[in-house]
Amino acid sequence: MSHSEPSRSSLDYQCLTTLSSQLQSRPGRKLPSSVACDRRASVAIILRSCPTSPSGSDHPDAESFDQPLEEYLKEEKFRHARLELLYIVRARSPSDRWSGHVAFPGGRCHPNESDQQAAERETKEEIGLTLARPNFVCLGALDDRTVVTFGGWKQLLTLGAYVYLQTCPVTPPLVLDTQEVELAYWVPLEAIFRHLPQYQGVNGKPVHQPLYWNPVRVEMHHRRTSSRWWAHYPPLAWVLRQILGTYDFHCLALPMTTATPGRTLTSPTLPPSDNPYVSHDQGLRLWGLTLQMTSDLVDRCFTPKDLPRYPLSGPPPTFGHWEVKLILKLWYYWSIYRRHTSFPTEDSIQKSYHRALYLAVLVTAVTRVSFGVWLLCWLKRHIISKVLALLKRI
Repeated sequence: MSHSEPSRSSLDYQCLTTLSSQLQSRPGRKLPSSVACDRRASVAIILRSCPTSPSGSDHPDAESFDQPLEEYLKEEKFRHARLELLYIVRARSPSDRWSGHVAFPGGRCHPNESDQQAAERETKEEIGLTLARPNFVCLGALDDRTVVTFGGWKQLLTLGAYVYLQTCPVTPPLVLDTQEVELAYWVPLEAIFRHLPQYQGVNGKPVHQPLYWNPVRVEMHHRRTSSRWWAHYPPLAWVLRQILGTYDFHCLALPMTTATPGRTLTSPTLPPSDNPYVSHDQGLRLWGLTLQMTSDLVDRCFTPKDLPRYPLSGPPPTFGHWEVKLILKLWYYWSIYRRHTSFPTEDSIQKSYHRALYLAVLVTAVTRVSFGVWLLCWLKRHIISKVLALLKRI
């Protein structure tokens, strides 16, 4: 590669080769199902290499994929291609915990089915893509992660992610299952890299960019009682909001791309107006689990010594009530002290954080309810009783 100012495509090529090498040399960590929760799910992270010329002629042919992956990726035609990542917008349903979210195709594993088989089956059912040769090749798996409820008291499932690369010149048409998927978009990798504050670019050149803070605000009572009718009744919702508060998740605003030259249009580009996670103004709002998996993918695009200083997933959630912030700040200093004395594992630190968060919300709720009751009693004694006495005299 030239040592002059690199193009975006050269950075994409470096990321693709490093990603393939990292997934082969450091396979993803697999977590066994626990006795308490044997539910598993898996998603497919699908990459495609788009030609930079209007014709698709410089894209490698599917028939040429009859050699080792490392040799295949060294072809000159890959050096000038642009990587794109497939995201879907989940269909909105009151029973779906991730209703309307930007996500990767995937779903629950069936009995006697491997995680990879589940990812391929769900992808076929949701968007109509068959993730098999000669059209696609699996580069490897990311680390499994445990999905838990708020406070970490209950494990929901174990989530796996498999990375696939398209090897055919034209993306097969997507057939969306409208019961599961609302929209599908290809997002350029360069658009994701714009949200990395600091990383080593091509040829080791450091890249510095401003950190964008564009959070998704989640109301705590919606997370706990979204299926209850009274949680959406305005006066009661206001009371619950004052008691439980809100918290903001770090979010990336990704562009909703149109069809690439030489490619098929995946889906209509007009997003629904009532989906808070998809809009023409802010694009695709990527946060939560999908952002964390995207961050894991981006980390694998760098060698261990060149890892970005700040992960793509950004800072942890911030909370609206000062009581929650205070308790979590105390937990933070206690965890630093604990790391210097007992050397806890990352898993134990995560569980400790969830317990501290649950305690913080519980203390905040009890404190605010107690203050509200005291305030009502004080008003009744000093103001309401005097007003009633005055009305009796009149």
